[in-house]
Amino acid sequence: MNKYLNPTYDMAFKKIFCTKQYQYFMESFLGSILRKSVKDIKFLNTHHISKLGKGKEIIFDVACVDQLDTQYVIEMQLAKLPSFMKRAQFYAAQSYISQLDKGDDYQNLSPVVFIGIVDYHLSDKYSNYKSVHTTLNKSGRRM
Repeated sequence: MNKYLNPTYDMAFKKIFCTKQYQYFMESFLGSILRKSVKDIKFLNTHHISKLGKGKEIIFDVACVDQLDTQYVIEMQLAKLPSFMKRAQFYAAQSYISQLDKGDDYQNLSPVVFIGIVDYHLSDKYSNYKSVHTTLNKSGRRM
């Protein structure tokens, strides 16, 4: 019998990466994937009732924010689901829109990074898949 926890299982992943006691594991994990320093993360609520989709309940595996107010949503997915890519976008959108309440200034919105860890080949369509959304003015400069 294997005496070690398999970190690809939700409960083990959350225990290793999503507790204040082991916060440095998540900071190191994010830093190595994003190739930048990620410090002072705070874990966020992982249960949401979506403002999109008529109240659909969402449970993220991990939700956290770093020292620069960038939000991260991380999902571990072992079973091959055809809807995973759409779910990823839905989760990122939910994290983005949940930052503001009525009357808040849109300038206060922070970036959201969704990281999906899958145990299967998504498809050739998503080879090296990375989706970056930005707004540009006509001169090509970021707004």
